[in-house]
Amino acid sequence: MTESGSMFNQRFFLDKEAFESIYRSHWRMVFGVCFRYLKDEEIAKELVQDIFESLWRRKNTVEIHDSIDKYLAGAAKLAVFNHLRNVTRQPELSSLFESNPQISTTCTEEEILCNNLSERVVSLSDSLPEKSREVFEMSRNQGLSNKEIAMSLLISENTVKYHIAYALRFFKTGLKEFI
Repeated sequence: MTESGSMFNQRFFLDKEAFESIYRSHWRMVFGVCFRYLKDEEIAKELVQDIFESLWRRKNTVEIHDSIDKYLAGAAKLAVFNHLRNVTRQPELSSLFESNPQISTTCTEEEILCNNLSERVVSLSDSLPEKSREVFEMSRNQGLSNKEIAMSLLISENTVKYHIAYALRFFKTGLKEFI
């Protein structure tokens, strides 16, 4: 089901049934994107639930300018990037590998690519201007609406939109080799 952004927005925001229909028809695709990068079924399932929960919470403010397929695939990739970024920042993970000899340390090509991607996401995130990073993380990680972010940071909604658009362009440019 690929619809234009305006047609989708009109139907999607009206009722719960439309959302449930979208969930039923797209969760496998979202799961596939997450699983492709993570190779962990449980984490992929959690990310799928988080993505759809966030979409439902923001149903009155989210703007989908392209097809729902592209929007959800992008949301899945971003969720994976954020997850990988958070994992790479956990020092206990490295101690787990050191203390457990049963965990294989051989890297496949995909693991190397995944690690490179994770490092690049962290680097890009750290390179964002502070305000853009803060606004972007509030929007994507916390699922806050533009209005909620604006009220929280005492800035205009247009400023919030600017920072989100800037961060998205920044990530898109910086992650071209992975997309």
